[in-house]
Amino acid sequence: MKAIHDVSDGTEEFSVNVKLFDMQHRRFLRLIARLETAMSQGIAEQELAEILADLADYAKEHFATEEAVMKAYEFPWRDHHALEHQQAIADLDAAQSRCASGEPALGVEVLDRLREWLQRHVLESDRAYTEHLNAHGLF
Repeated sequence: MKAIHDVSDGTEEFSVNVKLFDMQHRRFLRLIARLETAMSQGIAEQELAEILADLADYAKEHFATEEAVMKAYEFPWRDHHALEHQQAIADLDAAQSRCASGEPALGVEVLDRLREWLQRHVLESDRAYTEHLNAHGLF
């Protein structure tokens, strides 16, 4: 997968054809690009705790919004989708704990997992609601 900073400039690669969620996903891309930049500048160790906190906070906000919309529009797989969100939050919490304990070289692992999760979740799980939401007039 190419570096996130290569795709965070408004590309449609991560579009789910719902404007609100596309905007929110771009914010995730910017947060991940921030970690990539810190790593390329050799300052990931110093920046990781703050970036993880920002990611966790924003993930909770985004997931709550997404789940509320899925509920309002009666998306049939919303419970399964919410479980994926809960697992992502648990993974971010675990990464924050590991970072706080001073685990070295955590940045590379976190970055790889974030890239993988974002690609899998947005391009597969989130796109599963696109047709349903669009059919109900949400774009």
